[in-house]
Amino acid sequence: MPDNRPNKLSPEEATPKIREIARLGYITPTFHFEKRMEERNYDTQDLELILSTGKVRKPPEWDSDYDEWKYAVEGNAVEGDKATVIVTIVNPDEIKCITIKPK
Repeated sequence: MPDNRPNKLSPEEATPKIREIARLGYITPTFHFEKRMEERNYDTQDLELILSTGKVRKPPEWDSDYDEWKYAVEGNAVEGDKATVIVTIVNPDEIKCITIKPK
């Protein structure tokens, strides 16, 4: 049976791609993401900073419920605290934010 998964990017490939999309493309938050962002006292500036300057340090994880690769972007929020944003690359111009959590 053929594997129909989308191409998986290495951390070295994913980091610049996510940064580029964060600067020039679309960032789509899920309901879960928005809820966690509020609960954990993060805001849009934190999200933009983490996505535009953070790094993907680990290989992505396959999410079989949604058929997509999840990338963990580790970076600093505006006040300097470390945080991780879990994203998927929807297409070359869009990332979807799944959750945000302290590191």
